[in-house]
Amino acid sequence: MLMDNLAQPALPRSASAQRGFLRYVVALLNMCPSWVANLTSGHDGVIARSPTGVKYLFLVEPEGAVDEAQVLVALDRRGPYRLVMVSSSSVSSELGFTPAAREIAKRQNILLWSLDEMDYLVMAGSLESNAPLAHLGLEVELPRQPIPGEDAPSERLTQGF
Repeated sequence: MLMDNLAQPALPRSASAQRGFLRYVVALLNMCPSWVANLTSGHDGVIARSPTGVKYLFLVEPEGAVDEAQVLVALDRRGPYRLVMVSSSSVSSELGFTPAAREIAKRQNILLWSLDEMDYLVMAGSLESNAPLAHLGLEVELPRQPIPGEDAPSERLTQGF
């Protein structure tokens, strides 16, 4: 089944493994409805555009807990993008980022992801759905559904004039 092919790999430790992981992130995002993603020109991050037009820069920190200095370097690279930082040191964002890094991220509206959040990206790609991405705080446009109990427009039409 598709989910078996998308099983989450361990986050990379070498530069070439990191590029492979980033390509995997690109593929997962491109499987989601109306998302467009590519590697950055230096192949050290992912840029993506959501269905609503919001642009993101995904950066993966492969070693240890992310500290304040790493967040400040990422802020310098952010440019016009909303920043998503992924820590590979833990399954919990609480452990994968130092308290100072989390404070800066909160003030600067940076999304901090751990392996737990990456599971939602795998789910979104395998389901080809944006709903798991909305859970992660990414801007997505969910399909509009009629309010239960109201007639849909097609049900109100009559035959003849």
